[in-house]
Amino acid sequence: MRSGKRNNWNRRVGLWRAAGYTKDGFVDRFFVRCRQRLARFWFQSPAANFVNSVQSDKLLFLSYTAGPAWVGKGKVGKDLTVEQGREAARQAGLIMLTKIRTALGSLDRVKRVVKVLGMVNSAEGFGDQRLW
Repeated sequence: MRSGKRNNWNRRVGLWRAAGYTKDGFVDRFFVRCRQRLARFWFQSPAANFVNSVQSDKLLFLSYTAGPAWVGKGKVGKDLTVEQGREAARQAGLIMLTKIRTALGSLDRVKRVVKVLGMVNSAEGFGDQRLW
C-alpha cells in the first residue's frame, strides 16, 4: 500500500473514532471482520481461482492465452525471429479456438465474435507487427 493511501485510510479511521466509535467499538470489530474475510479470500489456492472460460448468458469470456513455450519465449526482434513470433501467435489462436470448443461443445455454436485482443511482446524499435 502506498503511503498516500495509508495516510488517507488512517485519517478515515481517525475521523470515525472521533465521531464516537471507540477503540473497543464498531470500527475495530468491523475492520477485524474485514481483515478475516480478506485473509480467507486472498490465501486460497491460485489454481482453484483459474478458469479457461466463463459463460454469462450468451457471451463467453476467455482467459489469458499465450503461445506455447516450445515456440519460444521472449521479445520478437530480440529473442525471437518474426517467423517464431508468427507461429506463437498462430498457436495462441488455436489454443483459443480449443478453449471455445471445450466450453461450448462445438464451434458451430459461435454466432459472433465481439472482441479479440492480441499483443506482441516486441523489442524496442521493432516495427514488423503488421506482418502478422
